[in-house]
Amino acid sequence: MHWLTWQQLSEFVRSWQGAAATFIAILAALYYGPRQVLETWDWYWDRFRDIAVYGVVKRRKIMGGSGGQTNFVQLSRPTEIPYSAREIADYLNRKEKSVLRSLRRLEHRGKVESYLGGWRLKD
Repeated sequence: MHWLTWQQLSEFVRSWQGAAATFIAILAALYYGPRQVLETWDWYWDRFRDIAVYGVVKRRKIMGGSGGQTNFVQLSRPTEIPYSAREIADYLNRKEKSVLRSLRRLEHRGKVESYLGGWRLKD
């Protein structure tokens, strides 16, 4: 295998072929770079902040009866009580504003929804 020396590399970059290759590489970096940066940024937010909030919301709070009927009384249907941002913040020991930002990102991705003044899993 033949490796270029620094002198050969500098000569190549100074030629028109080297300038064209450098220009194409710069254009590719400008085109693909920001997308990769933003995808990485979103991954970090999801991995280190949003996943904890999603884990809390995933534990649904259900109240009510079994939805069935006995001989004497019709039992109420179970209903889900949404989590408030304050409840989630207290549970995770985070600020409410931080939890709200996580909830908005999760809502944007279609994982949670606003429901009766709180937040629940999206059906």
